[in-house]
Amino acid sequence: MQFTELLLILISIAYLGLDRLIDIKLNKFYIAGLLLFMIVIHLAFDGYRWQMIPAYLIWLFCLITALRASRKRSSTIVAVLKTIVLIVMLASAIL
Repeated sequence: MQFTELLLILISIAYLGLDRLIDIKLNKFYIAGLLLFMIVIHLAFDGYRWQMIPAYLIWLFCLITALRASRKRSSTIVAVLKTIVLIVMLASAIL
């Protein structure tokens, strides 16, 4: 795994951890800018790889949650399903 690929995954997971688990209010524009910067750096230096599709999906989910306007919470069942899907995508991205 290349350095920028690892950094892309770590930044995405760190944001999800801070946003979902700890519920820290972060500035959405800074987070979206950091996520966009990381994907541009990754694509410029390492290029697109099909093995990184789960990591790109996690990145896309992070970008959407950073840009969404509503801070209202989902129901418990939906939140649990989102968490399970993200854990499966994370495991497949790391593998």
